[in-house]
Amino acid sequence: MVLRELKDKGYKGVIMSHISRVNTLIKRALEFLKEAERDLAEGLYNLAIFHTEQSLQLYLKAVLLKLTGYYPEAHGIRTLLSKLHSVIGKDEIIDFIRKYRKQLIEIEEAYIQARYGRSIAKAMSKNY
Repeated sequence: MVLRELKDKGYKGVIMSHISRVNTLIKRALEFLKEAERDLAEGLYNLAIFHTEQSLQLYLKAVLLKLTGYYPEAHGIRTLLSKLHSVIGKDEIIDFIRKYRKQLIEIEEAYIQARYGRSIAKAMSKNY
């Protein structure tokens, strides 16, 4: 809907930029997923979860950008999934968040810990 309106108003460059950004996010998400698979095969579990989180985050942002024309500056997987739910309204997303809440929290905490350190990860996880 957003893209069609932009096209009708003559914003072709914006549309191409938008599509290009979606494709870039998906490409990067797949690259992070490949890194996670390599890390896992090599027993580098901290890096595997870090790259998995990055892959999920970028892919969800690509989907949100494609559907709405923007994505939030949020980084949490659960937050991005909730935003996706608010856009498409599929209850399966909320069911997924509930069912895998513990695992999603662990992925988010592992990402924060890998990036910022254990003490900051624990403090930040209390805010979720």
